[in-house]
Amino acid sequence: MDLRGLGLALKDHARARGVTASELIRQVVAVLLENHGAAAGADPSVDGVPDGTVKLTIRLRSRMAIRFSESARACGLSRGAYLARLIDQAPAPPLAIATELGRSTEQLAVVSGDINELIRTLARGGVLSGPLVDVSLRPLLAEVRRHVDLASRLVSELRPPRTGSMRGSGAAVEGEEGHP
Repeated sequence: MDLRGLGLALKDHARARGVTASELIRQVVAVLLENHGAAAGADPSVDGVPDGTVKLTIRLRSRMAIRFSESARACGLSRGAYLARLIDQAPAPPLAIATELGRSTEQLAVVSGDINELIRTLARGGVLSGPLVDVSLRPLLAEVRRHVDLASRLVSELRPPRTGSMRGSGAAVEGEEGHP
């Protein structure tokens, strides 16, 4: 908004009242609208969108904004989705790490199948005694399967949603694609 030289006075006035300039402007506009009967029941914090996506404007120093955007991009998330994860105290690891963990888990799943096939082959051929298979290979197979199960659940939680939609993230940041 172009205040035509009133910006400094507005900021001083807001500071004296212990509010931001934006909040002071909202208060003044609300009073003007109430005088005309237009502001009944208005909640300026959500722009009339209960439980919907709300545009959030944040101010950061340029270097921090660059780091924020780079971190979100490295995790394969939009800035809004990345911020929502941080607010929920569930920061996402870089996408490369989640992808590599996924590849490793897939390879271990193949190894698990190979060990299982080896156990069946050995049991059919009578090459190794039952106790040796039970003491050595079956516990290894159980550990590999436990790791694959745990890692695959973790990978599914670490990967960003494929929809590209901001609906599930609960946040939008000014400047995001699709947000004015």
